[in-house]
Amino acid sequence: MGGTRPGRCAPRHPDPARPVALLLAGQGVQQPGMASGLYGTEPAFTAAMDAYFERHAGDGESLRDEWLAARPGPELDDITRAQPLLFAVGYAVGRMLLDWGVRPDVLLGHSVGEVAAATLAGVFTLDEAAEVMAERIDQLGATPPGGMLAVAASAERLAPYVAGPVAVGAVNSPSQVMLAGPDPELLA
Repeated sequence: MGGTRPGRCAPRHPDPARPVALLLAGQGVQQPGMASGLYGTEPAFTAAMDAYFERHAGDGESLRDEWLAARPGPELDDITRAQPLLFAVGYAVGRMLLDWGVRPDVLLGHSVGEVAAATLAGVFTLDEAAEVMAERIDQLGATPPGGMLAVAASAERLAPYVAGPVAVGAVNSPSQVMLAGPDPELLA
């Protein structure tokens, strides 16, 4: 690792006695311009973003331009924009940290963050991850609109209400359940 230069964040070397975990988020946390201040100032981050944009199944140049735009459009929340950008940012932040000498003991991700974590861990090459992302976006785009609903009840208590397209998506505790399904059925 070289020295820091003006405008570059100085890496903080973690205490080797304390484990480091890198947690990568899923869709829903995207924000206009997320991490764009690192682009062009952090070499490893910039290289990782550009490498993904080159492999993006859609138009990577357009995706980069939208991400760096002063006023991104409402399409940022669309899966065809949010998913690849969240993957790219998570992956690029991880590559930057590795370049700084930070070695996470644990890589965890939620949703698209899982793909970024797996890529950083060496489960996928960047080319393979780009293929996974393209397939993921195609599959998610083909599903009907829906959501999740947190309910303070047990799965057993909810069993009479869970039918058809609504399912128990997760049991977070004995009295905390996530239901998943199409919006109209969740509202009912």
